[in-house]
Amino acid sequence: MKVPYVIYADFEALVRKIQGCEQRPEREQTSYTEKTEWHEACGYAYRVVRSDGEVTGSKVYRGENVVGTFLSDILQEEEKIRESLAAPKPIEMTWKDWENFKNAADCHICNKSLIKDEFLDSLPVWNIEKASEEEGRENLSYWGQGHKKCFYQAQQKVVQRLKRLTDKEDQIKARSQVNCKYCKKPLLQKNLRDAVKDHCHITGRYRGAAHNECNKKL
Repeated sequence: MKVPYVIYADFEALVRKIQGCEQRPEREQTSYTEKTEWHEACGYAYRVVRSDGEVTGSKVYRGENVVGTFLSDILQEEEKIRESLAAPKPIEMTWKDWENFKNAADCHICNKSLIKDEFLDSLPVWNIEKASEEEGRENLSYWGQGHKKCFYQAQQKVVQRLKRLTDKEDQIKARSQVNCKYCKKPLLQKNLRDAVKDHCHITGRYRGAAHNECNKKL
């Protein structure tokens, strides 16, 4: 994946001679290293390029305090970049983007297949018991495994919680459960197309179909 912004910078320098660096007679027969010149920065130029190729900032400078001025300019560019990244643009899909998304067979991030022959759609669901007034918290009891979609649909009527299984007995029950506690259909799904639309948060352009997990890691 391309990074959102890249800054290309180049310095120019004057070659200054170090006074008093003449070859000594006693060193003619020995191997040695002696500094004779040093580089003094006299100017720079940089260009800020967005991931889509658009140039969003540039500067050419020549004068005093070259390094300090360069660092100051780069810090200002960073502020502008952070402002643009803080306001992500929604995805913009053209008809061709929709066609590419529907026909995509591989994740454009990890290049692995978007089709999962077998996928265990299983979430550990917990019932909420009466809250303890003394402790001031909810008491949960493990209820069983459910489909992700079924769980969120059921939340409109019955409030339940998701929580990781830590008790060994509950983990054994979860592994042995075959059907969803809500719809009673198998938890093992076949031929699931795990594909979400990935887009550039700066331009809003569609980048490709990706696994849900791959997209979250970006």
